Amino acid sequence: MKLLLSILALLLFFSCDDEADVDVDTISKIYVDLLVAEETYRGHSDSLIQKREDIFAEYNKTEEEYNNTFMQMKNNQKIWNDFFEASLAYLDTLRARGTNVKIDSSQVRL
Repeated sequence: MKLLLSILALLLFFSCDDEADVDVDTISKIYVDLLVAEETYRGHSDSLIQKREDIFAEYNKTEEEYNNTFMQMKNNQKIWNDFFEASLAYLDTLRARGTNVKIDSSQVRL
């Protein structure tokens, strides 16, 4: 019984730790910036590659870190929903700034 409780406590501890490691705001901004870049540089693969590198550098993340965090978020429905809400809010912020955004809100959802 003690072993079962110990295992359960460890599982709860590590699942809470995963939530703390996810920076939803940063990942959502990267996600939206990547969507905007893909739309902006459609048909210009060299420019898109450079823009993607610039986006990851701007947020001080590697593409691998971004992908790993993205996959981690998919396993937690609350974080996943928070991510999309933050993405839509950031998209609205870009529009309010007058940024030429050619994507609409429906493109933000996977």
